[in-house]
Amino acid sequence: MFCKKILIFCTFLLANLVFSAPVNEANRIIDIQQRHLEQERIRQQQEKLQKELENTKFDNSQIKIDNDFKSNDNDLNKFLINAINLKDDDKLLSKREKNRIIQKYLYLELNSTDIKKLLTDLTNKLISKGYTTSAVKFDKNNDLTTGTLNLEIVAGRIEDIRINSGNGLDRYKEFFMFPKNRGKVFNIRDIDTATDNFNSINANNMTMEVLPGRKENYSRIEVKNRLKNKYTVGILANNYGDSKQNGIWRKGINLNIDSPLGIGDNFYFTYMTVPKKDPNRSWKKTVEQLQPGEILPIGPTGYDPLKGDTLPYKRRLDMFNFGYAMKFRTYTLKLNSVKVFRKAAFIQQIQYTICIQVATLCLLI
Repeated sequence: MFCKKILIFCTFLLANLVFSAPVNEANRIIDIQQRHLEQERIRQQQEKLQKELENTKFDNSQIKIDNDFKSNDNDLNKFLINAINLKDDDKLLSKREKNRIIQKYLYLELNSTDIKKLLTDLTNKLISKGYTTSAVKFDKNNDLTTGTLNLEIVAGRIEDIRINSGNGLDRYKEFFMFPKNRGKVFNIRDIDTATDNFNSINANNMTMEVLPGRKENYSRIEVKNRLKNKYTVGILANNYGDSKQNGIWRKGINLNIDSPLGIGDNFYFTYMTVPKKDPNRSWKKTVEQLQPGEILPIGPTGYDPLKGDTLPYKRRLDMFNFGYAMKFRTYTLKLNSVKVFRKAAFIQQIQYTICIQVATLCLLI
């Protein structure tokens, strides 16, 4: 009986020694396969996320984010983002502006919807600064498992500016009217400045269109500019005189010429005067003309101030005003010349003033 128990124990021990190794090996193989399957599943989800982000389109001509992009937060993995790199070769955003937006997304787990919102916030900041054809895009060279998100600002540029037929005079207009020319970053504020420059003269009839360029992220600006009623002649009148003797009411004419040089400049001329009075002064004599014993006359024959007699006064007032104004991008050059001939009973005066004004600076010569 004792020998039978020993035989059974040896048989059981031998079975364990024979079959233990294959069982452990099988378990190890199963674990490896499960890890491979899990890694493959994570890789497929990451590729799906990157593909969805790459398919998020920015239509530069319409300046909007494609809102048809949809995602399910429950189905997409989130990635812990520790660093966000924003490539900005043209310095469209300041460091402070970038940090204000980026810091809201740092050290958070982000999915495709969160990253799309980040792109939207950055693009809206560009639009608020006038860069309406620029956008922020997702860099394809991204590995979100590293915790780093790479973004890039794609600047919209001016491909060409065409005014009317684009001849020599039109190219001069482009140089003077537009703050930035072809090849520069497109900013809607520069378009507003050019519009104000064209509309600074009344004769300009201007329409402007911003069209998609032939190259990606480029825009073409087409301007149609026609002059109408270039010459204006008017009659002036006012009551700016300071006394009856000097003339209360003044009258005159003015001439205005819009774009005399064809570059959006302006020339004007104004002449004002008062009714002239030139009474007879033949009774006046100098000391050298007096005869011995003759008294210097104070008026014509019969004049007696004690009886309330008054002498008719002389009056002459001629005012000439010449002016020229020219727009140069964000600056305004103004040249002004005023000449006044004034002659009264006891005053004879000639005033001449030249004013040169650039922007808000005025120098009197």
